[in-house]
Amino acid sequence: MLLETIRDYAVFEMDPAGSITIWNTGAEYVTGFRREEAVGQTSAIIFTPEDREEGAPERELEAARASGRTEQERWHLRKDGSLFWGSGVLTCIFGDAGELTGFVKVIRDVTAQKRAQDRLRQSEQRLRLLAENVRNSALVQIDTAGRVVYWNPGAERIFGYTHEEICGREYALVFSREDVEQHVPEKEMAEALELGRAEYEHTLCRKDGTSFIAHWVTEPIADEQGRLQGFVKVLRDETESRRAEEQTRKSQRMEALGRLAGGVAHDFNNLLTIIGGYATLIEQKAGGHKDLPSALTQIQEAVRRAARLTAQLLVFSRNQVTEPAVLSVNDLLSGMEKMLRTLLGEDVELTFALDPKTGRVKADSGRIEQILINLAANARDAMPGGGKLRIETRNRMVKESPAGSENALEPGQYVTVTVSDTGHGMDDATRAHIFEPFFTTKPVDKGTGLGLATSYGIAHQSGGTLTVESRPGQGASFTLYLPRVRASARKKAKASHDQRGLRGSGTVLIVEDEAVLRSMFVQSLSEAGYSVLEARDGQGALRVAAEHDGVIDLLVTDVVMPQLGGADLARDLQKQRPGMNVLFVSGYTNQALEARGVLVGRERLLQKPFRLEDLLEAVRAVMKEGRPQGGISAAN
Repeated sequence: MLLETIRDYAVFEMDPAGSITIWNTGAEYVTGFRREEAVGQTSAIIFTPEDREEGAPERELEAARASGRTEQERWHLRKDGSLFWGSGVLTCIFGDAGELTGFVKVIRDVTAQKRAQDRLRQSEQRLRLLAENVRNSALVQIDTAGRVVYWNPGAERIFGYTHEEICGREYALVFSREDVEQHVPEKEMAEALELGRAEYEHTLCRKDGTSFIAHWVTEPIADEQGRLQGFVKVLRDETESRRAEEQTRKSQRMEALGRLAGGVAHDFNNLLTIIGGYATLIEQKAGGHKDLPSALTQIQEAVRRAARLTAQLLVFSRNQVTEPAVLSVNDLLSGMEKMLRTLLGEDVELTFALDPKTGRVKADSGRIEQILINLAANARDAMPGGGKLRIETRNRMVKESPAGSENALEPGQYVTVTVSDTGHGMDDATRAHIFEPFFTTKPVDKGTGLGLATSYGIAHQSGGTLTVESRPGQGASFTLYLPRVRASARKKAKASHDQRGLRGSGTVLIVEDEAVLRSMFVQSLSEAGYSVLEARDGQGALRVAAEHDGVIDLLVTDVVMPQLGGADLARDLQKQRPGMNVLFVSGYTNQALEARGVLVGRERLLQKPFRLEDLLEAVRAVMKEGRPQGGISAAN
């Protein structure tokens, strides 16, 4: 009667041959076979076809006969064809004389538990598979004592320790000595335990001793009873990301400075042109005054120094006017050797290692000289007691941007110039800011902080970059990268400064909104033999041209003016006067000029500040060359 009341267990008896003799209600409930359908059959009726083919029912009976009892778990077959996972026990029944009289089998349907276990096992396998294949993040498990118990391949890649090397050791191993002394690892675990989660961004250490910026999340692990078992950590190496963010901020600062420089350039260059121009006019009229020429020379020198400072500031906008030409870096350095030795002084030993196979570059020779002078001067200052300076050239294939480069280089062939000194070197903090404008480690009266920033800007504008490697006490090594070109170097013709060739004839229309500057231009050109018309802006120039019956040979116009700019004025006047030449003058940067319709490099342009001799030379050259075909270019 007891067997008939048990519904969760299938219980049945079999004779020694394996035929079913008793089939309880639980067996009907679990398998779906009624008593009359099962009695007389063997247990094979609830085995799967695959198990029957493999003789599983018979093997089960043989195992029971041999040991008296056997346990098994397998899939069983219901009457309706569905499967259930049964956990069963088969026991032999013996008579008083010890003979086998039959078998009793008890099967419990544990399908739900089986499937739950399978899901759990699959989930664990998926998690482990995921953990083992995640290489960009470290997945780490530690016990309550802070010892590592799991360390995935991502952790191996990031930290450098293998799973075997780190497991069982304290996780504090990856913290700096200072952090360990300040109990940072313990505080992190305490916070995770208190709040359920701790999130940090901090510097950690690799096996090789290098450090990196890590971002990680720590969460506690508890068992089913809520007892703490340890902590799990998910960690990423954020060094490159933070470096990129810092580079973006630095680029934004440089861009802001470039906009500032471009904004003040116009007025500042106008003032310098006025000061220098009137100094020239006074010098021409000074006659036999004894002290005046010397004073005027000092004024002109001050103007030149101020113009150089403005040019340095404009480098940061990377839009200043340059004169690129194909040149040999080796020839350039050879020509600078005497000057560099004088600059460095007798207590600095200068050596060259110029690879004769070094290729050509296309750059402004004056700007490249400026970089090399800046680097040599900095090296000299870093070796106050003397030392060695080595300058080396070579060809180099670049597949990816070199370490330390703050701007991306296109893959390809480059010419490099490396300037290495034996000076005091610099630490990481100094090296991180070395190319920033106005950053300097020199005393206030010893440097402006523009030298290296200017050098970096020139390199970038030339399609290259400037990198630095340095350690305290180990000197510094700067490497200039310039794109290599397949062309022959051309020697630049020297400009003539013969004052007798500055006079000319013809009618020139001067358009300049700065009254003092316009007056100076008119006076200078008039005294040089030209007939001069003048206007303060574009609209006034159109009126003056309309009222003038004769030929206008040349329009000299500022680019940026209210209402009607210089480029639009030139196009309007050339429609009316096709034979008229045009010379633009401006104190703005390339970017500002091209935004106003003047394509730098294709138009005749005189960049402020300039000397009156430069103006006369430019006017004479334009009048001699004639107007280019197609007139003024139109900027897209």
